[in-house]
Amino acid sequence: DNYKDALKDTPDDPRSMENYKFVRGRLLNLLIEDARKHQQKSKDPVNSTSQKIENLRNAFEKFTDAKQIDPESQEAAQGEQETRDQLAKDLAKEGKRLADQPLRQRFNPREPALPDFDTKPLEEGVGMLEDADRLKPKDPQIQKDLADAKQKLADADVQRAQRYMELEERTPWTREKLAVLRMGRELAEKALDQVSNYKPAEQTRDEINKRLAQIHEEEADALREQAPQMNLEQQTMALSQALDHLQQANELQPNQPQLPPKIQNTQERLANSLEKLADRLMQDPKFQESMEQQMARLEGADQALNELMGLKPSPETQQKSEQVGEKLDGLRQKAAEQGQKPGEQGQPMPMPGGQM
Repeated sequence: DNYKDALKDTPDDPRSMENYKFVRGRLLNLLIEDARKHQQKSKDPVNSTSQKIENLRNAFEKFTDAKQIDPESQEAAQGEQETRDQLAKDLAKEGKRLADQPLRQRFNPREPALPDFDTKPLEEGVGMLEDADRLKPKDPQIQKDLADAKQKLADADVQRAQRYMELEERTPWTREKLAVLRMGRELAEKALDQVSNYKPAEQTRDEINKRLAQIHEEEADALREQAPQMNLEQQTMALSQALDHLQQANELQPNQPQLPPKIQNTQERLANSLEKLADRLMQDPKFQESMEQQMARLEGADQALNELMGLKPSPETQQKSEQVGEKLDGLRQKAAEQGQKPGEQGQPMPMPGGQM
């Protein structure tokens, strides 16, 4: 590489050209020598299949590098073709062997009543067949074996996804229900990566999305119903979470007519709560505040106003946000001048609104 760079500047320099040819020839010989050693090791009968494939991979890579250095080298070209063919053959053979193994059930100690499949050998087989297909993309037998292995893997992933749906029905908590269903959806989508437009995978994914949307909507309804009995901070948080649930439900099931009105109503209620919370946090309390408490209160107001601007922007809200920002900047500058950071005096940080 260094000599190649030097020849760009002085292409007619005979010494650089002579040295470049010498180094290139020496490197070519080293690569071919190393490739032949790996190729010979791959033929040793004592080696395991994985060792044989690894040696062939190394030989093929070295021959390929040698061919790139000197495209006219017959030895490099011949070695690359030989190792390509042998590597593709062995990868296809081992990949098909792994893919043809019966799927074994895997015991899950966290959910012993829910059987699962160990798909790792099958996934390894698919990977090997894909490598073989890249090496020999027009080989009909490799293409058939690869398609069969992908179909088998897709079937297994669909069955696993359906079992996650069964597990969700026995799961009591909303967070766990959502997590289980999302894992099932990932498996259904993984099956579609193996076999595009595969109907069982599409149907399973759609069923999971429908159930996810239902859970999100139910959780949002519960939060919306509980919100009026909460204090202002809790009410704001509950309505924010409800809005998030409804928006996720709408993304999963965009054609549900009841969702847009619920989203609109929740946004209006949340905006109202945020405005009340911001106004309260902007007011100076009746008790004496420390600088840290004042900063915490105003930071809460600033956050509420920023969220309100995202939901319901208005000149009034923008003006309040600027006022709070100016006060915060002044307090932070004052704290910096005093060499003080929040919490240094050992005082507890207040909850928004001055609650300790």
